Order: sequence, then structure tokens, then C-alpha cells
Amino acid sequence: MSNYESNDDVCIEHDSDNEFETDLLDALRKGFLEGCKPSIGFDGCHLKGPYGDVLLSAIGLDGNNQLFPIAFTIVESENKYAWYFFFELLSNFLAGFGKNRE
Repeated sequence: MSNYESNDDVCIEHDSDNEFETDLLDALRKGFLEGCKPSIGFDGCHLKGPYGDVLLSAIGLDGNNQLFPIAFTIVESENKYAWYFFFELLSNFLAGFGKNRE
């Protein structure tokens, strides 16, 4: 079974040292821009396993006050550089938010 209307655009970004990879799904962007409240929560959590990376995420609230994932990235460690990289990509990713909102 497949969803013929789904859009599988994925934006994979790397910094100059290829240290970070960010996956930003177009469907999540559209869902946030069209149906979520104008607030975003950010969090980082440590991943278990042989690599010990950190998952950084941005979460919004939809019209039913349910959590709505917006973007995520996996980085080697949670530090200022990693968060700056994530916020910069998120800012570009969500360009246009609020233009047609009341």
C-alpha cells in the first residue's frame, strides 16, 4: 500500500567538516506551517549505543495540542556549535512562517 499524495522531499545538510547531518522532511514543514500553533520547543537527548551521539529536535503543538515533530538532527555532542547549526538550518527551513496567519 502506498500513499500517492505523500511528498518524500528530504533535505540533508552537512557543515564544512561533514560533522552534522540534518534531516528535514518537507511534510513536517508543511504541516507545521499550515496547522500548528506559533511556538516551538527544543530538546536534546543522548542516544545509547556504540556511538553515543545526541538527538536534537524541534517540536510544535498542532491544533489539538498534540506534539508535532518539526525537525531533528543527530550530532556528536550537545554544544553551542551543534545548536547554532541546528537553529540556522531550522530558520531557513521554516522561512515564511507567519506570513499568511492572522
